[in-house]
Amino acid sequence: MDIKILHEDIIRFHADAIVNPTNSYGFMGGGLAETIKKEGGQEIEMEAVEQAPIPLGTAVLTQSGKLRCEHIIHSPTMEQPSGVSSIEHIKEATIAALDCAEENKIQFLAMTGLGTQTDGIPKESVAKAMIEAIVNFNPGHIKTLTLIDEDIEMVKAWHKIYSGKV
Repeated sequence: MDIKILHEDIIRFHADAIVNPTNSYGFMGGGLAETIKKEGGQEIEMEAVEQAPIPLGTAVLTQSGKLRCEHIIHSPTMEQPSGVSSIEHIKEATIAALDCAEENKIQFLAMTGLGTQTDGIPKESVAKAMIEAIVNFNPGHIKTLTLIDEDIEMVKAWHKIYSGKV
């Protein structure tokens, strides 16, 4: 699996699927989830909620509405909307998103910094948890994973951790 790190807007990025860090209820009221719903359409949230509850450590696939990607992978980083996450939840959400991509034969996946917009977890801690999960993952279908964020500090954190190959 080729890993790329980009400083760009995931909403505008073309991939087979993008990862939405969500809550177990599938509600899309804050952070990236709110932007996905606003730009992609309410039907994305409706489809995610229909599949709820989404237990921590699992993920679900929905349509992408009007977005450039084909699918959205909803991977919870917290149970409750506006709830609290942890590094362990970030790691579980990363693995769950990768597993969901594999199950659905996604080849080109894009993932933003999980838990950084609404949870306030330090970006370097998030980067370390995500990179550890990613480098220990054994892909079958995923050809390219793009770690992508508009937050330059998140991008720098990924570069720093990935260059050290945890």
